[in-house]
Amino acid sequence: MLDESKRQRAMRNEVRISRQAMSFVRPINERIDSWQRSAARLVALGRRARIHGARDDSLRVETERLYEAVAAEMGRLRDQMRELPEAVATNGRLLDTQRALASIAGELDRALALLDREGQANRQLDTSLVPEPEYLEIGGDPVNTPLPALAAR
Repeated sequence: MLDESKRQRAMRNEVRISRQAMSFVRPINERIDSWQRSAARLVALGRRARIHGARDDSLRVETERLYEAVAAEMGRLRDQMRELPEAVATNGRLLDTQRALASIAGELDRALALLDREGQANRQLDTSLVPEPEYLEIGGDPVNTPLPALAAR
């Protein structure tokens, strides 16, 4: 007779793929929340600096450093995804992480534009591997929501 306590069900393939994807992006996802808060704070401080005509070089340096960290993470993720099995690389968890990084980069770009009196910010992040979500449709017409593209700096 089999010992019921040692018996396990076979894991469904979708669950296995999802777990692999999640373990792959977990280290990035642990930093995303902090990066989003920092980006929002930097946008708010950039707005205040723009309104008051103040120039804060330390704020610009902080924004640029965070932008570079996010852009580097996007590049590493893109490169590592090329080595993953297609089922894992196209998993929604990875795509959501890519979109989150692109969103943070866009906010940091906005903060830099606010801090830049001459309006010379506006970096372009390469998000070519971040597919546009198919569910962004209104009345059957796709909504054009361009993401920033990764600049070769």
